[in-house]
Order: sequence, then structure tokens, then C-alpha cells
Amino acid sequence: VEDVARALTGGDDRETDLTGTYGIQGPDVVTADALVDLLTRRPRRKVHLSPSAAHRAARLLGRRLSPAMLEILAADSLADAPDASAELGLESTPLREGLAASLD
Repeated sequence: VEDVARALTGGDDRETDLTGTYGIQGPDVVTADALVDLLTRRPRRKVHLSPSAAHRAARLLGRRLSPAMLEILAADSLADAPDASAELGLESTPLREGLAASLD
């Protein structure tokens, strides 16, 4: 949250206009599987499903997932926009540090 706030205020404080789309991510690049392990604080067994199999499983469990959500969940989740930290001269919080602050 603090990184997002610094990016927003940093963009607002510039002397020149900032246009376009920027990614806000920290210095760590992790897979979704590694993120699950970090969030649960231990390795977990994971099952990967295709979007169509996930849709069928969600229906069986009585959950509603839109086709758009299934595509998002199946795709890479790395930002493809320029890094806001580099553009605004910000230092991003490392993932483990941010998680520790959020989970404690």
C-alpha cells in the first residue's frame, strides 16, 4: 500500500506531465506457486487446471467464475507496462518485507 501511495504522490509531484500506464511491482519476481507458498508460510501442493477444467470445477463447487476471470487466472501475472519505480525514482518494498508487514 505504501508503494502505491508513493507512486501516486510521486507522479503528482512531477514538474512535467506523466502519461501512460505503469506497472507497480516490487523488486522480486515470483511465480504464482511461489507466492502461495509465501502466503501460507509453507510449501503447499498445487493443482493446475486449464481454464475450461477450472470452469467445470467451479460449477461443481457452486462457484461462479467468469470467462474473463478464468483467462486472468490462467495467464502470466507479470506487469507488461514500464516500471513506475524506475520512472518515478522510487525504491519498491521487497516482497517478503511487505508480506511480513501485512501478515503480522
